[in-house]
Amino acid sequence: MTTCIYTIGSVTQANRAKRILAENSISVKIIKITDQSKKGCIHGIEFNCANKLNINRILLRASINFEEYQT
Repeated sequence: MTTCIYTIGSVTQANRAKRILAENSISVKIIKITDQSKKGCIHGIEFNCANKLNINRILLRASINFEEYQT
């Protein structure tokens, strides 16, 4: 399984995204990302890349801002 990561920002929004995706039978894992170029940390979701298009559609419909995380 190839995993992808979207940064969400706050842990509240990451939890909201996880709940909404679970309602659509998509499991994700909330992760904390420490980025040295920014202050503090950001939260994101890690998921199977095969679900990427469905996750994009669901998060956009729910007005949850996300960005693909490049490692």
